[in-house]
Amino acid sequence: MLEAPAVDSSPLIHLARANRLDLLRVAGPLLVVPAAVVSEVQAKGAADPTVRALESSTWLQVVTVDRILPEVASWDLGAGE
Repeated sequence: MLEAPAVDSSPLIHLARANRLDLLRVAGPLLVVPAAVVSEVQAKGAADPTVRALESSTWLQVVTVDRILPEVASWDLGAGE
């Protein structure tokens, strides 16, 4: 079984602001959003279009990431990336 693709904060933010979050659905019927991404987005406040989109899009599933591969951790990206 294939795993659902994940999405980070940048595409969520930009597409939600353009009211085109639906474009992410080409990646599959369900996308996972790491909890760190949700935290980053929610820092913008409840009125932010991305926060509202996360709350209303049933095809975006928030998941907790237990570990990050050392190769990825070495890139020193922000938690929402």
